[in-house]
Amino acid sequence: MRMYIRHAVGGRLFLDSEKHQTAFDLARSENGWTFTIDLAEEELAEELIKNRLELNIFVVDEERQNQKSWYYSSDGAITYNKVERKLIIAADARMDYNV
Repeated sequence: MRMYIRHAVGGRLFLDSEKHQTAFDLARSENGWTFTIDLAEEELAEELIKNRLELNIFVVDEERQNQKSWYYSSDGAITYNKVERKLIIAADARMDYNV
């Protein structure tokens, strides 16, 4: 899977898991989905947290390249663990669509 994090206004690309060689995990949670992202760049984590209410997260499965899943955190639930260098995003909305 490949993940992109973009700014909702203007589409600025913050993170591309492939381009930035960033591992991530996506898991179902009680209230939606949880992204756990390996992120050594603390400055980028701070920028994402600063823009937490204006982020769109897209996931593309290599097996279905013509389909994207869009995730959104309506309450901006994002934290960064500086010790483990992990960014955690709780998404409560998802929409799948063809590209």
